[in-house]
Amino acid sequence: MSYLKIHFVRHVPVMPEPKDRIYGAYVKMDIGCTDLFKKAAKILPNPKNSYWVSSPFMRSLATNEGVQAAMGCNAPIDIIDDFQERNFGKFTGRRFVNIRRDPAFQAFLKDQFNAPVPEGETGVEFHQRVNGAITSLLNVMKKNNQQEAVVFCHGGVIKYAHYYNKNLPTNQKELQHKVVDYVSVHPMTFKVD
Repeated sequence: MSYLKIHFVRHVPVMPEPKDRIYGAYVKMDIGCTDLFKKAAKILPNPKNSYWVSSPFMRSLATNEGVQAAMGCNAPIDIIDDFQERNFGKFTGRRFVNIRRDPAFQAFLKDQFNAPVPEGETGVEFHQRVNGAITSLLNVMKKNNQQEAVVFCHGGVIKYAHYYNKNLPTNQKELQHKVVDYVSVHPMTFKVD
């Protein structure tokens, strides 16, 4: 039995921060947060000695670039699609005020974990995708004798990673209220066989 460490890093802030909008793949972002990049750079392992991966979304990739610039390096990074945020289907990019009466959105608000999202994925499907991505990453790390990895991703991915790491059943109410700050680092140690 061994232990592997993954540092999950939430992406840069979106601009302007639309608190009443469901994000999608393409949003404006604040890449001028050099203090946050420097703070993360002090915590994270050097990419020469660890495995760095990212969600394919530009805000995650931009966070990687900012952190590496703060470290004074420019190492390659692998893209793993399954670390992208939840697919909100037809709700993506829409403002809450414009969809609040949509019956599918009402069902989603009542049960964000199980309710189907038109053209998107349920919370269960998202949870399964994130779990699969973490398991695959741990297998790659073990195979390549990498003790640490860094994942640039999204708040929802980080929330689910906490449950995976603790091997706990997912508590959707707790997840809804957990805050994951922008460019914050969440190191987690995983036991592997």
